[in-house]
Amino acid sequence: MEQVHAKNAVRHAEKRRIGTCQFANRIATVSLDAYKSVVPKSHRDAMKQTCVAAIVAHYSNKCDQSEEEKNDLGQLRVFGLGVGTKFVSHDVIITEEQQNEINHCYGKRIRDCHAEVLARRAFRRQVALEILTDLRKDSSSDSKAETNDDDDSILERVECKDDGMQTKICYRLKSNVTIHFYASSAPCGNATLKKFVKMEKEVFDASLGPDEWPQSAHKPIGAHSLRLGQFALLVKKDISRNSSEVTLRSASQDEDNIVEDKVTTQQQLPEKKCDQAEIEQQPRRKKTKIWPCREDDAWCPPSCSITNYNKGTIHSCSDKICRWN
Repeated sequence: MEQVHAKNAVRHAEKRRIGTCQFANRIATVSLDAYKSVVPKSHRDAMKQTCVAAIVAHYSNKCDQSEEEKNDLGQLRVFGLGVGTKFVSHDVIITEEQQNEINHCYGKRIRDCHAEVLARRAFRRQVALEILTDLRKDSSSDSKAETNDDDDSILERVECKDDGMQTKICYRLKSNVTIHFYASSAPCGNATLKKFVKMEKEVFDASLGPDEWPQSAHKPIGAHSLRLGQFALLVKKDISRNSSEVTLRSASQDEDNIVEDKVTTQQQLPEKKCDQAEIEQQPRRKKTKIWPCREDDAWCPPSCSITNYNKGTIHSCSDKICRWN
């Protein structure tokens, strides 16, 4: 799907922005170094309008290390890398289904090729490979200890019991490992909209060292614009979808737009005889103010649409990241 960008717009690598701390800059640097090491320069020069995402493992210094080793920075390693801003359209999948009815391809192809999604897929693959490699090893205690002390692994094997009190093998993240996510651009979807929040400039925290990051929680977001789509579920707009297929639910069909009110007209009386007091207590459903965000997608971020507008079938990266968390 072709995307239109402003002249001289920059989305690849890293825009000019202020990092929040030294550690954030380290994460960005190691992610972009991995991007440059695996993507040829000729391709990077030809495809500048792209996005880079990475999932990075941070290995902190262990407690039993010497004082000199503790002063060393924790190791950073990229476990998943993704590059891209495209996805396979719905019509391509349907056409292949019609041409080859025996081998159904719907659900068997990677449709979403946005950088964030590819980075997560690569990370999940690395985790699966690490588990398989460990399971192939001898299950002796010596082998287990050797596996847990592997400098490159991020998981350690533990034994746990299921509901039937049967012992089974499980894996958990090592105590000295943390996982961090990087994206060179804000994920598509509501994360790119500025009208729902008060914009503030990034402030660099010089009090944090190169191996430290902010521990405070983000401020809660006020739900003040729900009817305008503040937390609306969005999809990536597929230009192959026929606009004539658009089918919207009217406000009266939307349960969120219905409230209860008192019956005041004789036409809505029940068949049995009731006195006036009983009539006034009978509830009826009344259409209230509509949700503008569900009637039109003009408010949506670029390349996105609302779910009931029939212009896409893949959730935006903003919604996917929210779901992953």
